[in-house]
Amino acid sequence: MDCAACGLSFNDGVQCSICLKNLDFGCAQITETGWRKLGSDRRAAWKCSSCRSLSLVPPPLAASPEPVSPVMSEILREIRDIQLKLVGLPSLVEDIKIIKNDLTDLKTSCDFMGSRLDNFSTKMAEVECRVSKLENMQRVPVHGSKDKAIIVSFKNRYVKEEFVAAARARKTLAAPDIGFRDSVRRIYVNDHLTKAKSAARDKNFKYIWVKYGKIHLRKNDTSPVFLVSQESDLNKIV
Repeated sequence: MDCAACGLSFNDGVQCSICLKNLDFGCAQITETGWRKLGSDRRAAWKCSSCRSLSLVPPPLAASPEPVSPVMSEILREIRDIQLKLVGLPSLVEDIKIIKNDLTDLKTSCDFMGSRLDNFSTKMAEVECRVSKLENMQRVPVHGSKDKAIIVSFKNRYVKEEFVAAARARKTLAAPDIGFRDSVRRIYVNDHLTKAKSAARDKNFKYIWVKYGKIHLRKNDTSPVFLVSQESDLNKIV
């Protein structure tokens, strides 16, 4: 092969790892013994004098940045300010989510309480309606008992008859049936006929009952029925 430097033919020499030119030992400025001593790695990385001089040239200096204009500086400053203000945005978003969930729960609670209030108002209206049908209500002692009877006067006999009929339809009416859960005592509903019963007992009447708002008396199974419409009628019993 020919030497890339002198052009003479040679059989053994070196090759530059950069430009890949083949040189004889003389043009490569290295002895054959020195070349052999380099080892395979160093021989593979060997450079000719021309390539070694190029690698020693310092890289060109980077061009100096152009000065930033005042307008651009102001824009950059505003961008930095915006970035600083947005640092707490994720936390604010989480807080808003929590508040939104709390408001949803609050609305659910308000709807529930509103429904209960509507039911309560309905029940109150029913109670007021029932109370408006009463003329009077009082408790009176019962002879030989520590309990007191409740005497109720209705505004008309139709309501009274409905009340008594409903109570008697429940043959085992007890306190829990009307909301008193702490007691299991029986409740008895009867017409308040104290004076009529006394008069009937004194006159030996066997039967006494109420029908259509009037007290009915009968002395025995075959005697006619005596009607008591008012208290003065008791004086007519014979």
